[in-house]
Amino acid sequence: MIKANYRFGLRTLVIVLSFAAALVVTFGWRGLSGGIALAQNEEPQFTTEFRLKDCKFETVGANPYFILKPGYRLILEGEED
Repeated sequence: MIKANYRFGLRTLVIVLSFAAALVVTFGWRGLSGGIALAQNEEPQFTTEFRLKDCKFETVGANPYFILKPGYRLILEGEED
């Protein structure tokens, strides 16, 4: 018969308990999934104030869907419905 020899010292026990306490504090008693489920159940709020002073508007720019550059023209051709 093979006997396993497990030796846990006081230092190892303190480290393991500290790690477990840190997990409980980080994720709370309800666990990580409980917090995510709570966030998903909240309905989004309608925004009435857009804080335009905090925005940085530009007169030129581009992204894959909208190009705002001097001289650029988008001509759409095709069949009409």
